Order: sequence, then structure tokens, then C-alpha cells
Amino acid sequence: MSSLLPELTPIRVLPKTLDAHCYNRARLALLRLGTPLRVALPGLRGLQVILERDCWLCVDSHVGDRPILAWTDFLSREPDTLHSPVSCDLHLYDHRAGLVMGFALEALEQRLERDLGAASRT
Repeated sequence: MSSLLPELTPIRVLPKTLDAHCYNRARLALLRLGTPLRVALPGLRGLQVILERDCWLCVDSHVGDRPILAWTDFLSREPDTLHSPVSCDLHLYDHRAGLVMGFALEALEQRLERDLGAASRT
């Protein structure tokens, strides 16, 4: 289990499936930009995602990096299935986590696209 995960017990843990494009962008960003990678989410004040290979932790940076939610236990895939969705567990640590989880993934993917594009131009 990741060192990023808080000692807190999650309110709830749900099985989730991540879009292949989002998962692949995050993995590529970790390879090119380093790990752990902290990404501020556009449009979500104070929310940031800290990416590691085995855990993506969404935190509220305005409240001392209080955990909001975390994606963990990604099922590893074969190289020829990069287009397939990825199963994982979603840990909810805050009562508002369900409200932001979808938008947080969209914002993360947008930000990673931008950061990876900028990195490839340098």
C-alpha cells in the first residue's frame, strides 16, 4: 500500500473503473515528470492530486492536505490492452468526495495533457 494513503479510515471504499486514456496519461506523466507528482486541479480551488504509481491521492491543500479521496489498487494490464479501462478502488475520506470525484478526474486529465504537452516542447 502506498505511503501516501492517510492513517484515516475511509468513510467508504468503492470499486471503480478508470478510463484508459486518463490512466495512461497519469502513468506517462509519472514516467516523464517524476514521482510523486503533485497536480493542482483547475476549477477546483485548493484541490490537488498527488500521483504515485500505486495511489492517486486527492487532497485539500487549503486545509493542510486533508485527504478527500484516493484511487488505489490499480489492476495491472498487459501491454496489448492499453485501450482497456482499468479497475481500481476508490477511497472516500470526506463527505463531499462523491461530489468532486468525476470532475477531479476530468480536471486531472486536462492538466496532465497540458503539462505533458509543455514538457514535450522543451
